[in-house]
Amino acid sequence: MESRLAEFGSIQVWLAPTEYGGDFSGETDEAKFSVKVIVGTTEEDDAEEKIDNLFNIVPETLERDRTLGGVVSDLVVKACTGHRLYAPGPDVPPVLGCEWTVKIVAND
Repeated sequence: MESRLAEFGSIQVWLAPTEYGGDFSGETDEAKFSVKVIVGTTEEDDAEEKIDNLFNIVPETLERDRTLGGVVSDLVVKACTGHRLYAPGPDVPPVLGCEWTVKIVAND
């Protein structure tokens, strides 16, 4: 995924708030992850165009291998935040990005 998306900016993946579906005793368990892509500062002319291009590319890329090479039973992109401004730090211009929520279902 990263090679196709790298031209757009920074990619971050982390565990999202999760409600587990079982008690880890063989039942199906689910977890959610967030995928955040930062495309650049709001001062960059092409930042909005880059993020617009990602609305379809990210879900298609993530769902290309819905088992992550057999590691999970299924993967589904569930939601997208739309354009978001993030404050990277003091005295730094805000950056434009977007977050996708990805649900994975663990193997039995």
